[in-house]
Amino acid sequence: MLFYKRIKLIAGFSFFLLFGCGYSPLIDMNQTNSFMLDKGQFIILSPKNDIDFYVREKLLSDFGFPKNPKYRIELENKLVRKKSIVTEKNDIIRYNLILTSHFKLKEIRTNNVVLLKKFNSETSFSASINITGFKTEVAKDNAEKRLAYDLAEEIRKEILVFQKGLIN
Repeated sequence: MLFYKRIKLIAGFSFFLLFGCGYSPLIDMNQTNSFMLDKGQFIILSPKNDIDFYVREKLLSDFGFPKNPKYRIELENKLVRKKSIVTEKNDIIRYNLILTSHFKLKEIRTNNVVLLKKFNSETSFSASINITGFKTEVAKDNAEKRLAYDLAEEIRKEILVFQKGLIN
């Protein structure tokens, strides 16, 4: 009984701190003056490979096509593929894909870097030796797409946090 009262007290105090600290969500859908979502404020990188293309596609769906851009998004990606598990019969191989990305957000007028971040992301896929290479390529492409969408989501979060810093 005493434990239950302590839990209620701790939970109540936690909610008091959460709402008393000025917490506000990163995305407020009722906010009409948001400079980011679907406003065309960003020139997004030119794709050099499939991962860049998927990242650009996802970011364009969030930010919109550049209409009056103020910022430029640049990425440098490095993808490493490592063999991790081989079955006893040597018929299925599991690969780990590790994506290291250096993200820059530059202001277009001054060409100053206003945000710099390094992201690491990892996923894996399996390849079977006794089937055609088509299924292996599809699995590899899907793994790369997962990495790219994860990277785009991380970039989106960083820009949302950056936007909150500009408004406050």
